[in-house]
Amino acid sequence: MSDKTSSLLGTLKALCMVSIIFVALMSIWLISENTQDIETVAEQSETTEVTTTVAETTTEPSLLTFADKQFHITDIHKGALCLVNNENKYYDEGEDHKRICVSDYKNNYYYVTDRSIVLKLPVMDSLNNMFLDFYSATGNNDVIITSGYRSIEEQSQLYSAELKEKSAIKSNLVARPEYSENHTGYAMDLAVYPEWSKRFSGEGSYSWIMQNCYNYGWVLRYPTGKEDITGMVAQPWHFRYVGYPHSQIMRKYGYTLEEYINYLRNFSYGEGHLKFTDEHSAEYEIYYVPVNMNELAPVIPVPDNREYDISGNNIDGFIVT
Repeated sequence: MSDKTSSLLGTLKALCMVSIIFVALMSIWLISENTQDIETVAEQSETTEVTTTVAETTTEPSLLTFADKQFHITDIHKGALCLVNNENKYYDEGEDHKRICVSDYKNNYYYVTDRSIVLKLPVMDSLNNMFLDFYSATGNNDVIITSGYRSIEEQSQLYSAELKEKSAIKSNLVARPEYSENHTGYAMDLAVYPEWSKRFSGEGSYSWIMQNCYNYGWVLRYPTGKEDITGMVAQPWHFRYVGYPHSQIMRKYGYTLEEYINYLRNFSYGEGHLKFTDEHSAEYEIYYVPVNMNELAPVIPVPDNREYDISGNNIDGFIVT
């Protein structure tokens, strides 16, 4: 082999080595870029999932426009978000006309003990829809409402009987008269027909109600592990209507009504509102308006370009949804 041929072969070998190294480096670069792209897509997907479920902000400007509306200070004691517990007394502000006999409005997918079962009219659509869907999911239509609205006199009798039976001076099972949620007409107790003297446990197929009541504006009012906050023992049979989407937000964070009312104080009018988007892409905006309890006719800013609902919290302000 001549020196010229040897030199040519050496040059070719060198070029081949350079090509191999170049291809290897390009492969590494492409893998790195693809990995970054995958990570970016995953991050974007994760962000999208969060924002389409629950979106909160204290900085984005509201898309609503507002007008002032005058209320009476007693309105603070009205609405589905009124907190009634051992520290917050119930005030009956002449809402008898909103209480109805459930048997006159119910569907065929649950029972009531008799015509003494009374609730507020606004809960009926959600109540009927919930038990219809419960029947569709489980085939059961044997849930019975054993208690709804109670007068102060009725609550007094129950409370006295409970103290006598337990030889106690106070109870964390039965609320004191004037401090019971059942006065509001937004609370109910459940059992299973025909053995409705037994308390509802929410187990088995009935766990559907425990897991899905939040989709209908209802919450389990006294959950296990929250006794120190609610002041009541766990009661799987006692449900409270707070309205949608409040029930969904409470479920997301595991809040009791006490905790939720306190949480909403973080979203005062004009200082950043709570924004919520549900699984159906319906968007909600919620804000809190504190009031001076010495002012008889507080003025509350309400949306003038959207439907809204307003409730007092029974303590110190209004919640607009």
